[in-house]
Amino acid sequence: MTLHEDGVSPNPGASTARELAAQLLARAYEGRVYVDLLLSAHLRRVEDARERKLLTELVRGTVRWKGYLSWIARKHYRGDYLRVPADVRAAIEMGIYQLLFLTHVPSFAAVDEAVEIVKRRRGQTWANRANAVLRAIQRTPREALEPASPDLAQRLAIRWSHPTWMVARWLTRFGESDTLALLKANNEPAPLTVRVKPAGLKPAELVQSLKARGIHAEELPGFPGYLVLSELPEPLPMLDEFVSGLITPQDASAQLVVRLLAPRSGERVWDVCAAPGGKATAIAEEIGIDGCVFASDIHPARLRLVREQQRRLRLGNMLLLVADATALPFARMTKVLIDAPCSGTGVLRRRVDLRWQRKPEQIRELADLQLRMLQSVARLQMPGDVLVYATCTLEMEENEDVVARFLSETPQYVLDPADKYVPSEYCTSNGFVRTFPHRHGLDGVFAARLIRT
Repeated sequence: MTLHEDGVSPNPGASTARELAAQLLARAYEGRVYVDLLLSAHLRRVEDARERKLLTELVRGTVRWKGYLSWIARKHYRGDYLRVPADVRAAIEMGIYQLLFLTHVPSFAAVDEAVEIVKRRRGQTWANRANAVLRAIQRTPREALEPASPDLAQRLAIRWSHPTWMVARWLTRFGESDTLALLKANNEPAPLTVRVKPAGLKPAELVQSLKARGIHAEELPGFPGYLVLSELPEPLPMLDEFVSGLITPQDASAQLVVRLLAPRSGERVWDVCAAPGGKATAIAEEIGIDGCVFASDIHPARLRLVREQQRRLRLGNMLLLVADATALPFARMTKVLIDAPCSGTGVLRRRVDLRWQRKPEQIRELADLQLRMLQSVARLQMPGDVLVYATCTLEMEENEDVVARFLSETPQYVLDPADKYVPSEYCTSNGFVRTFPHRHGLDGVFAARLIRT
């Protein structure tokens, strides 16, 4: 089989969706690539819609449940499982995922195809070892696959496939019941939510147009201009509605942040950390052609993602700039959004590999960076100016604590209560926007509106 430079077969016709999934998983296990980027790059090569669906399910599902699948594999492997080559572990864990979670896949198919994949890549010896592990798991009663650690954090972390340190933090803050609900929500695939371009078809008209083509679409209650899509015949970037700019994928929680900023027609707004461009383009659509969005990011490559969105949506009221948010060279801007880099623990259901990339020490480092961004913007604002600080993390150190530190060190600013702009069900009693996957069905976001007095 001929392989690309990235180790992935260029011809999906030469392999099943399972084999292509195993190749992508092996690359992800080696830690050299983000799994969603890799998956998106290869989905276009798979012509059959059912094969694309299976490929997506196998890759994202296996990565999401990797902690639990690896724990089961270690229990049934004779030897040091962590020394097993990455591509063999990927095939084994993909097989276990199918055995435990894909009830429509026959057990013999899950085992046999995983073993054949290992045999083609590593030979008969490794194939025999993979077969022994998968056959043993196939014979094991499901109740015997439940972790029995006396430590609650470790037990929940294994069973619900999250890092133990993360679960321990949430148990301390949320308690057992809420933490368990959050863990379960993180392991459910996020719905495909899209923002409808205001200047295009009305949402109700677009729903009917999509349904006529076999795409299930419905308006999202409480979020005007947002639709939930399912049963897509092809990947979203290939849909005419996406290509023409009628729809943009975006979780509805982003609308809450934009509402908190409250951009108005004709205003000049600055999005300090704009990439990949979802909120910046939403603001540009709100303010119209008489306004302007200054969209900046420190990374030129990521700013190109914003440029792609701008061109697809045909937005002429955006100016893109490469800039460091901690050392800004610009003059006054009356409305600023800092959608800050963060640990991202509020979007784990959407970013399936993110939980395995985060370390606890990063939270403090990110909090310090976030505070420096706020302080940098504050130096450029005048009385009456608005500063909205937002993240997609659940961690207090990056949210409430950062705002508290900023207000303590910058007494010229005050908190403007969020429930003046956002429905109270998404607001906390102390004036912030706060959403959770298990409580609201949205990504976990935090936002604070600050006013310079």
